Amino acid sequence: MRNEAAVIAETVHSLLQQNDPQLETSLLDDNSSDNSAEIALAAARNDPR
Repeated sequence: MRNEAAVIAETVHSLLQQNDPQLETSLLDDNSSDNSAEIALAAARNDPR
């Protein structure tokens, strides 16, 4: 992801709605200059999987 803060929160939220307890998601921060990495990290911290 690179400078995708406008859509990353919605995308991650959609992924986290999956019921699979073994859900594994990978996001790559390609040196973004916006806060997309922080949004992704916050989502990871808030999901117990």
